[in-house]
Amino acid sequence: MIFHKSNVFFLVSLLWALLVAAPTLFAAATTLRRPPASREPPCTGSFNWLSPKLNPLDCAAAIRKLWETDVVRYGNRELEFFGTRTRPRTGLRAMVTPRRYIAGTCTVVIAMLDIFPPSDLPEPPRPPFWPSDITSFHELYQAATSVHLNCLTWLKQAGYQQEGVADSIAVLLMATGSYEDRFIPRGVVPGDKPGAAVADSNGTSSSEPMDITYRRG
Repeated sequence: MIFHKSNVFFLVSLLWALLVAAPTLFAAATTLRRPPASREPPCTGSFNWLSPKLNPLDCAAAIRKLWETDVVRYGNRELEFFGTRTRPRTGLRAMVTPRRYIAGTCTVVIAMLDIFPPSDLPEPPRPPFWPSDITSFHELYQAATSVHLNCLTWLKQAGYQQEGVADSIAVLLMATGSYEDRFIPRGVVPGDKPGAAVADSNGTSSSEPMDITYRRG
């Protein structure tokens, strides 16, 4: 087979380009195959979170309440979560916070991060935090199970994990009746009897799971 000089030059140029690009192509390929890194939730052994008692079995039951109450109903649907000091800003179905799931010694809370003083949280997250944020109950459930596994199961500690598009939602796991539990307004508590709602620090109250649909204009 006879190669023209132009063909030889083309082949040499192609091989050189592939050799130069090989590390970049390999890195890109491995990056595409690599699963996303999971965030480890900040944990705390503070009595403010753990006292008077925190039973892992109760926490599993509280997380199951989250699943049965809201994950089964809303699944992966994107929702807007907001605090009592603001109002929804999108056309998505909106869920007021805090939301509590209580089982014996354990309480799981969904709350907006802007209600917490930095000193209240282990490894305080960096502000600013949005007054409302978007996520699904399924994502919040996964965050709760992550805190249960990484903090309570492995370290015998409480903890929380950030969620939402802007990381402005906290999913917290703590002892029922602890200082941190009492600091957070009661908010929505699935299973509360009608008329048994407790007013929060802003003067509002709620009992059964509450959601609203807000449209601008």
